[in-house]
Amino acid sequence: MARRSSARIILPGLERATRNDQELHFDAFKAARGNCHSKVILLTIPKSGTYMLASMVEKLGLVDLEVHLSESLLSDYRGMSLEEKVSQARLVNRDIPLQVASRMVQPGQFAVGHIPCSASTRNILSPFTRILCIRELRHALASYARFELKRIEADPEWLPDAREWASANTDTRRLHGFLSTFGEGYLALARSILSWAHEPNVLVCRFEHLLGDEGPAVQESIAAAIALQVGMPRCLGIRTLREVVGKPTLTYSGQRTTLHGIWDDTAEAIFRRLGGPEVNEALGYR
Repeated sequence: MARRSSARIILPGLERATRNDQELHFDAFKAARGNCHSKVILLTIPKSGTYMLASMVEKLGLVDLEVHLSESLLSDYRGMSLEEKVSQARLVNRDIPLQVASRMVQPGQFAVGHIPCSASTRNILSPFTRILCIRELRHALASYARFELKRIEADPEWLPDAREWASANTDTRRLHGFLSTFGEGYLALARSILSWAHEPNVLVCRFEHLLGDEGPAVQESIAAAIALQVGMPRCLGIRTLREVVGKPTLTYSGQRTTLHGIWDDTAEAIFRRLGGPEVNEALGYR
């Protein structure tokens, strides 16, 4: 009688997956596999719907590894509650580079990451099914500021040398400080990510389309495209998307961020000085 496949712990939080009682030749984040024959990576600009898209892909039948990949390290959120993922963010980084982490993802599983498009990352991620999610950058930055403020409030030791902006007495002034502190780095990262849109077989989806800003037909079309991209029937796309829109995720702040009342002429001047409109235009926004 054949024994069931299992997973044994080799390091705290890591598993060595087994198949047919034979150990695989690399360590795996999780042993479970989902309903997809390929490995999937969600490539996103920060605050463009990363975890909403992740929730949708999980509902489509893939295994969420709960790891956030980057070129030099990863953030390991496995087994943590949403509250812990916010309040303990400074404790989750692991010195596992993308070249290694990519081999720890198995077919039927997915990871997320704000990963620049370069010759090296294109080669490393070539075996993956890839989905790129983008968003208009003014809204993304305003949303990012809200999220980082939430982290600061949850953890007194988060960003100890770059949190002065959070003590401003209005949302608009906090946004000014955030843009001045982090805007340049954010836009540089966005610029480095956008080239994925020109790679073959990369599905590009817009945050605004996922939320239905362009109407139900566009929303249903991108939902179907996501389902097909991960090998699922297109009819499952819109159903799973509607199940996750507006639901709590790691970076969801409780309501959609708008610019009304916070994005003023000063914020726009900072955005323009940093080259924001040019990056926005490259992403297909004004």
